[in-house]
Amino acid sequence: MQLLGTQKSETEKTTYFFKEICKVDPELFDQDKRMIALNRFYEELSKDDAGEPKDVNQYKLPRFPDGNLDLLSIRIKSFVEMLSAEVDAESFINAEIICACMYRKDHESEVTENEIIETAIYFRTQPFKYTVWAIKLMDDLVKLLREMYPILYSGKKEVEREDEVRQLDDMINGLAKDDVTKWGECEQLKLSRAFRYLERSKKDYLKKKNEGNM
Repeated sequence: MQLLGTQKSETEKTTYFFKEICKVDPELFDQDKRMIALNRFYEELSKDDAGEPKDVNQYKLPRFPDGNLDLLSIRIKSFVEMLSAEVDAESFINAEIICACMYRKDHESEVTENEIIETAIYFRTQPFKYTVWAIKLMDDLVKLLREMYPILYSGKKEVEREDEVRQLDDMINGLAKDDVTKWGECEQLKLSRAFRYLERSKKDYLKKKNEGNM
């Protein structure tokens, strides 16, 4: 999918699609028919049910002890990396970063840049359905955060990913109490702990403001 998306012109895209994915000689069809087939492929791909997300070899999804998914155990650093990844909607370039943050060998260890890079390289060559799983789980996580912490998200409609990253930077700074030297430590907090604290802090702030104590 990434190589298909990197083809520049429509002719290059359809030629690559027929030759490398369909394994059919593209010269057997004119460009209009090739384009119709490619668009149909994209349409069917968007509707495809990739099934229930599962672990991938040694790389595991975040889970509770009972085996159910525990998306809120993801660390702030991983969440920021996922939101910062500029995934191309057609080629899915950079989607491996989302995989690298969602899948880990050990979710109890601290997240490092090297780990994210190494895991992303691994998933770059893995079946496409793993990418679909990771993107779906990230979307589920964002929805869950909005449901679980309504005060933090109150009054906020859907925002651009770039704005969401800025908001997270503000949240990290709040957790660090304006001490930039504490940012690294705060980035390792799990979302459940960090957002619960921030939700309570904002609730207390709004209460004092409404009581006229600010």
